[in-house]
Amino acid sequence: MTDDIDVLIDKCLRQISLTKDCSLLYPMFSDIGYDKAKRLAEIMQDKGLIILDQQLCSFRDLAYTVIKQGGWIAHLDIQAEEKKQEEADKASQRHNTKLDIVYKYLGIIGMGYVFVDILALFFTKVKFGLLSYLIQLLFNN
Repeated sequence: MTDDIDVLIDKCLRQISLTKDCSLLYPMFSDIGYDKAKRLAEIMQDKGLIILDQQLCSFRDLAYTVIKQGGWIAHLDIQAEEKKQEEADKASQRHNTKLDIVYKYLGIIGMGYVFVDILALFFTKVKFGLLSYLIQLLFNN
């Protein structure tokens, strides 16, 4: 059903774009009947494509953009591709964030090892320092 609506929107936008001032009465939408044309015009207005003033449909800025992109179907394809790219970018950012967290933890662990090495070196020197001090005290007296 939505595919049919998208095709109708595409067809009606093209039909409106061929008019001099990019506006058309919706009963003049080709071969879809008055009630269906009215509902389609309301849907197009809800999507921000047209301004609906009683029966007159006039382009909004989005409709001009859609026509420049090649029509409603092409516009939907472009939006789908952009959404797919955004999702890929978000997935990449999540992956990079996880890697950053891992690197930070590894860095903290690495800093811990360095800190332990420094403490061991310090205490080793202090022990030897105390030991040599004690030896000097014992043998110098």
